[in-house]
Amino acid sequence: MSDLGQLFRLSTAGPKPLENFTTTALAIAVRHDHRPILEALRRLEGTPSSLASTVSVPADDHRRIAVKADTQVALWRDDGTLGGYLDLVLTLTHLNKSRTLWVEVKVDAWEHGEQIEFYLDRAEKLGPPPEVITLGRTQVTARVRHLTWRTVVDAIEAVSNPHYTWISLRDFLLEERIALARITSPLADGQACVELLVDANKLVRENWPGHGHGLVWQPGRLKAALLKQLQEHPDRDLLVPAGPIRYGILQRDGIWVWGISLSVARNFEGVKLDPKEVLHDIAAAGLPQEWEIYPDRPDILERTLAAGSLHSSEEILEWLGQGFRDLREGNVLRAFFAGLAAKRRRPTTTPAP
Repeated sequence: MSDLGQLFRLSTAGPKPLENFTTTALAIAVRHDHRPILEALRRLEGTPSSLASTVSVPADDHRRIAVKADTQVALWRDDGTLGGYLDLVLTLTHLNKSRTLWVEVKVDAWEHGEQIEFYLDRAEKLGPPPEVITLGRTQVTARVRHLTWRTVVDAIEAVSNPHYTWISLRDFLLEERIALARITSPLADGQACVELLVDANKLVRENWPGHGHGLVWQPGRLKAALLKQLQEHPDRDLLVPAGPIRYGILQRDGIWVWGISLSVARNFEGVKLDPKEVLHDIAAAGLPQEWEIYPDRPDILERTLAAGSLHSSEEILEWLGQGFRDLREGNVLRAFFAGLAAKRRRPTTTPAP
């Protein structure tokens, strides 16, 4: 366990303030060594807000730039009442000129009400106006530019010999899965592959909620099954069966790829699928072009992408999630669900005494 992980767990009363803890750890790291945060800011994504000017990070020697980090800074309304607290305020000084960023930090919570609009309104009234940005697992809003926690991890790893507070923060972000590990193959990143596929199982549940359809695993059982498979056969495909769906990472011509397939072969629920009927449903679904149809194979429908094409676990989960949405919105599993319902309506026969 990381140093920060141990410190975080020392708190035993009430809910764990993960967001505040992580923000404070980030600010402490910035005060010790501002190179990683400068590297991260150079990777800001999105379109700048038109209501406040943007901060550009010079490519000069980092020793010519000073960075000040403050947390929980009060922000007041025009009538003198407290409007809220800024999670993190970064002040960059370069060649005697200072610019400020107001950072709305998110870990598990989402934006509340009109937070960003309020910050932008207050920023516009200041001179020079601070730039409002967000830092979260993903983009929080399209209104302002954003950083992700994965970008912060990448920035830490891009800097030569960062201060140990950054190393501990990186370990904590990965350990708590605030930022997800990068994955290239089960051989190199087995544990991360397993964790990602367990997360993908949640996406299956989101697309096909409910119970009894055989598409969703109990997370603990799935993780144990994948870890066992990885331990016994680390060089083999790592796939999750979900009714007629298979998803995971597999080898094609010696290259690891991410894949989602629909099979008409035998499934765990024992639902027999007619390939012609399934092909008819696929044709009517209007699936995107990246889906390939193989009428003469058990895996009748497939979508793959080279593992090296995706740069983070977040991107892999988004890719898998889009594939699940394609199948759901196209009603491609219609024949499977119909067969499952018919099977359950079928009366069971009791042997004669």
